[in-house]
Amino acid sequence: MNKFSYFSFLMEKYFDGSINADERAVLREMIGEEAGFQKLFVEHATQESNLRSILKKQKETAPVSASRRRTARYHTKKKQFLWAWAAAAAAMLFAAAGFFIVSYSPDGAGKEGIIAQRPQKGIKPPKETASSSSPDVKKPGHYPHIKYGLGHQGGDSGTGPGDPSGEGSRIVGAPGAGSMTGTTIGRGKGRGLLFSRDFSQYSEGTTPTGLSVSRENGASVETVETVRVLHVYPGCTVRAGILAWKDYTAEIECKALPEGEEDFSFHIRTMNGQKYYSFRIRGAEKKALLYRKSGNSEKELRSIQFEAAADTWHTLRASAVGNTLSLHIDGNEVMLYDGVEWLNGYIRIQTGSSCDLLIKRLAVAETNKKK
Repeated sequence: MNKFSYFSFLMEKYFDGSINADERAVLREMIGEEAGFQKLFVEHATQESNLRSILKKQKETAPVSASRRRTARYHTKKKQFLWAWAAAAAAMLFAAAGFFIVSYSPDGAGKEGIIAQRPQKGIKPPKETASSSSPDVKKPGHYPHIKYGLGHQGGDSGTGPGDPSGEGSRIVGAPGAGSMTGTTIGRGKGRGLLFSRDFSQYSEGTTPTGLSVSRENGASVETVETVRVLHVYPGCTVRAGILAWKDYTAEIECKALPEGEEDFSFHIRTMNGQKYYSFRIRGAEKKALLYRKSGNSEKELRSIQFEAAADTWHTLRASAVGNTLSLHIDGNEVMLYDGVEWLNGYIRIQTGSSCDLLIKRLAVAETNKKK
């Protein structure tokens, strides 16, 4: 089902009253993203209203008994009340969509709207609890004394994680391809922000909105060493974003474990589960690698020596600009690749069969090409 078909499906469910809360949130987000969907929604609402008006007039003009006329008047008033309520609900939906639309100007002239997907306080998805009978799901607190971390290469650069100013890391696009110098990722302040989740803002045991998890109990918010994080369990995949994303920089502040056996992937320009580019950290091999996945074929594109360090939070920043991919770790560029074939796609984070990944925050922002 393509994006348009899915929108039509959600819209039909909305008008027949069978839509649930999650589907309503997706519909609101799609209306806010594209003007075409807003227009289609209004046209459909108008057609529904006109059709009901015609049917009402036909019933009113047909010869009926006095008792049936009284019954018809009752139902007419009831329908008028229901339609007034539906109109008010639609107005609230548009108002909510407008609240999440952020105006920005990439080149200093003109404005476009994007959905600013920031943490929403007060929204608490259903709590997911790990089952003690499930052998592949660790219980919270499995690592009560965590002293592990993703490796660090080189010295500190720029404003990094844990910076007392609270401004967070700054992103720099792939050299020669474009940049986002001056844009902050992960603190909700950057122009062109596509997605942002600070997991310290969510309740324990929940999975924040906007994230898709590959299996039940595969990822949830937990408190580890007094820090509230998203814990991605072994063998799990977490997805964020939409297929239409093109030039962007994705950033995570994370810690992988166990020490020396880090094994996780940061997918970028993901078309589907069998078509993506993947930056991988492999502690056992002391390497960072870039792969291209297409169907059953997987090709190694880049490989560097990379040794993990313990007891430190680190920032991974993967950028996709035009046909160039780059990977920065703690502000240092460690990998660059030209010749990318797929120019759009969402992001994913995937853990190996024996790796746990703790994530403080996840953010994605547009990266503009240099002119």
